[in-house]
Amino acid sequence: MKSEYVIYIVIFFIISLFSAGNYYVFSRFNIWLSIGLGWQFNLFGALLGFCSFILILFHFHSFKPAYFVASCWFGIMFIAFNVCIIADIAASVFPMKQSHMAYGVVSIVFFVSVYAVANNLSDRKVKGIRLQSPKIEAPIKIALITDTHISGYSDAKYLQRLVREINSQKPDMVTIVGDFADGKTDYAAIEPVNDIKAPVYLVMGNHEIWNNHKGAIEKKLNKTKITIAHKRKFSNKGVQIIGVNFANGQHTLKEGLENIAIDKRQYNILLYHEPKEVEIAQKTGFDLMLSGHTHGGQIFPWNLMVRLAYKYVKGLYEYEGMKIYVSQGAGIWGPPMRLGSENEISMIHLYPV
Repeated sequence: MKSEYVIYIVIFFIISLFSAGNYYVFSRFNIWLSIGLGWQFNLFGALLGFCSFILILFHFHSFKPAYFVASCWFGIMFIAFNVCIIADIAASVFPMKQSHMAYGVVSIVFFVSVYAVANNLSDRKVKGIRLQSPKIEAPIKIALITDTHISGYSDAKYLQRLVREINSQKPDMVTIVGDFADGKTDYAAIEPVNDIKAPVYLVMGNHEIWNNHKGAIEKKLNKTKITIAHKRKFSNKGVQIIGVNFANGQHTLKEGLENIAIDKRQYNILLYHEPKEVEIAQKTGFDLMLSGHTHGGQIFPWNLMVRLAYKYVKGLYEYEGMKIYVSQGAGIWGPPMRLGSENEISMIHLYPV
C-alpha cells in the first residue's frame, strides 16, 4: 500500500476518533444536565469536533479567528474527554448528583485549559545539555530548535522573539530538526531567521514535506541564511553535521545516508526529525542524534500515547554509546496549549574529555 494512502487512512481514523470523543462529551452533559435533546445534540458535538479538526489540519490560517477558536476547541475537548471518563469512573464508585458532576467537570476543564494556555505562553525554557567526548578538541555550543510550526499564530513576531532568545545564548551554530515552517507559510514569516548570528543547519520535518508542493517551502527556505542539510555533510568547529529529511516509509535514514562517507574519527552529529531508526544511526557511526517531532506529548495524557509510538519521547538518551536528544519543540501544533510538557530551546554543550 502506498504511503500516502496509509496517511489518509490514519487521518480519517484520527478525525473519526476525535469526532466520537466530542459525541461522548456532549452525550455526558446531555444526560448530566437533563438537556433532553437526544442524539441530535450529541451529533452536533461530533460535527463541531470534525469541523475544528479540518480547520487545523488543512491550515485555514487566512481565517485566523476561526483557526484560533478551532485550535482551542480541539484542546479543550481533548481535556474534557479525559475528565469525563474519570468522572464516569468516579461516579461508579462514589455516587453523586449528576448536575454536580457536570459543574465539577466544567470547573476542572476550565482551570486545566487556562493553565495549559498560560503554560504555552510562558517563556521558553533553555535546556542545557552537557556532553563530553575525546573527539572534541575545544568547547562547542550548539542551539537546537524544532517544531516551531511557523504559520498561523506562530508568525514573524513569534520568530523574532525566538531569534533574540537564541542569540542571547551565543551559540557557535544553530540546528533546526524539522517542522520549522508549516502550511502556506509566507516568506515574511520566516525571514527573521536571517538575524540569527550563527550558521543555521536545517532538515525538513513531516509538515514541511507534506506541504512542500512543487518545492514551495524549500524555495522559501533557500532564500534565507538557512543551509538545508539533507544528504549533505558539513564541518564546523571540529564536528561534522549530517542531515536527512523526513520521508514517509521505513528505512528512510539508511537510504538518506547511502552516499555519505562518515569519518568515525570525528564527532558526527545527525539531524533527523523523527526519533527513530537509532540503530542505523549508531551503526553508521554517529556520536549524537538530534530529533524532535514528539512535542513531548504536548498535552497530557497524549504523551502516554506518544510513548506507544516512540521509545524516545523527550530529553537525553543513550543507545550503545550514541547519545540521542529529543527536543519537546520551541512551538506547538494545533491547540495553543502545553500540559505536562514545555516549549524549549536546547543548548548542547560539547566538551573535550
